[in-house]
Amino acid sequence: MVSRRKPNWKVAFLWVFGTILITFGAMIAGHLEQGLGVDENEFLFGLAIAFFAILLGGLLWIIAASAIAIEINKEKQAIHM
Repeated sequence: MVSRRKPNWKVAFLWVFGTILITFGAMIAGHLEQGLGVDENEFLFGLAIAFFAILLGGLLWIIAASAIAIEINKEKQAIHM
């Protein structure tokens, strides 16, 4: 008998939200310029926001990938029993 897997919306949400964070972090980092009207502290603050957005997005991707790997391993163990 083939068991039907119900879709796990939490993993998909983590994957999509991580993608959005990485995109916004890259957009912020791509538009950073230290020029007229931009203080050094403001520049570093924008750089820190971009860095942490990309870092958090990557972390969410890793969490989603490990959750999928755990589900696959559980299915393999259930098949071999």
